[in-house]
Amino acid sequence: MVMKRNFLLMVLMFFLVISTLNTRAAHALISPVGVSVVPPLQFPFRGSSVVGLRLNLFIGVHKSVFGFDFGVVGNMTDRAFGGLQLAGIFNRNKGPATITGLQAAGIGNWNLNASNIYGLQLAPGVNYNRGRSTLVGLGIGILGNVSPRGTVVGAQLGLFNRAKQVYGFQIGLINIAEALHGIQLGLVNVNRSGIIPFFPVINIGF
Repeated sequence: MVMKRNFLLMVLMFFLVISTLNTRAAHALISPVGVSVVPPLQFPFRGSSVVGLRLNLFIGVHKSVFGFDFGVVGNMTDRAFGGLQLAGIFNRNKGPATITGLQAAGIGNWNLNASNIYGLQLAPGVNYNRGRSTLVGLGIGILGNVSPRGTVVGAQLGLFNRAKQVYGFQIGLINIAEALHGIQLGLVNVNRSGIIPFFPVINIGF
């Protein structure tokens, strides 16, 4: 019990020491591994980049991450992300993001800048791609998939689906596309470039 307590104290002291170091050096730091409890108890610093593997015990925030990103609660980047993301609650990328394979979270995925997603984007809540985005694969957001400036090549499955262009399928209660080249299945289907912009149950665009 004493050894366990001492070990935890040493870990805490390590994070406290690195959090007080000069942040100028942090802006130039690129690390192959990132470990975080909650900011600022993380290594490397927020202004640094991780190229390799990042493990966030609760929430981690770094400038950029390229590689594998795993968080018990959340994964956050300020500048850029590239790779695979898996979080217990949320993923948030403020800068451009390229997802390869999988972006999954217990509540939602939020890509707030340009994003390219190749594979599966999965959340019981919402997948939100705010900037210009491309999804090549499958977006499953039980509450919704929202890509107001995005192109979907594949399918969106959720209660509410929205994209600028769809090449494939939208399946949900409400489906909205600026230009549909495929099929919408739902209670409300909107294809704003179609001859008939609204049609219930099924809508087909060419």
